Amino acid sequence: PLIARAFVNRIWAMLLGRGIVHPFNEMDSTHPPSHPELLDFLADDFRKSGYNIRRLVQSICLSRPYQLNSRRPEGVDDPASFAWHLERQLTAEQLARSMQLAVQGSFQNDDELVYSLRQSLREVMPKESVTTVKDALFLTNNATIQDFLDRPLSDQSLMTRVAKLPAGVQQSELLFQTVFGRSADAEEQQVLTDYLQVADNQEAVRMKQIVWAMLTSAEFRFNH
Repeated sequence: PLIARAFVNRIWAMLLGRGIVHPFNEMDSTHPPSHPELLDFLADDFRKSGYNIRRLVQSICLSRPYQLNSRRPEGVDDPASFAWHLERQLTAEQLARSMQLAVQGSFQNDDELVYSLRQSLREVMPKESVTTVKDALFLTNNATIQDFLDRPLSDQSLMTRVAKLPAGVQQSELLFQTVFGRSADAEEQQVLTDYLQVADNQEAVRMKQIVWAMLTSAEFRFNH
């Protein structure tokens, strides 16, 4: 019975950013479950299904807590309530693939970028979703990310497609839609447009700086 409870709690934590028992790997008398009936139900169903992991994952993904957005309800502060979607960082592998897809339009699992991020961003299920000083320094100064952005550009690469557009609104719109999946707000659009229109013959350098800043931003690195 304890194996089923521990497994269910771990999968719940993977998918929702926090276990029913928190921390997810400290299931003891000092860490009671926030929703004991839910944990009992899922563990019992998991055992009766013959430890069917696919069924467990499907059950959680079809649940209301999993489908909530990240807007915190007014007056609710306890993350153990699962009243809103808890933001969490992408894993190293997810981040590397997302960077490749945003910049190149495709990804390779054996890319040097994957290896570098995996070595530096090791925590898969952190107790808290925070960016440490070490993480910040790595993302802003890492040579592998710089080399990744300095690779020869194909016709399908983000920076090539942006460079073909008139400087200004169209460029900022393509950047934001590709990297963040949304349009830039008025302030973001103005800042980006002003920076892109600087007449210094350093368009390629400034474009790389913009893409680097977007890829290492909290919005890109956290799964909302």
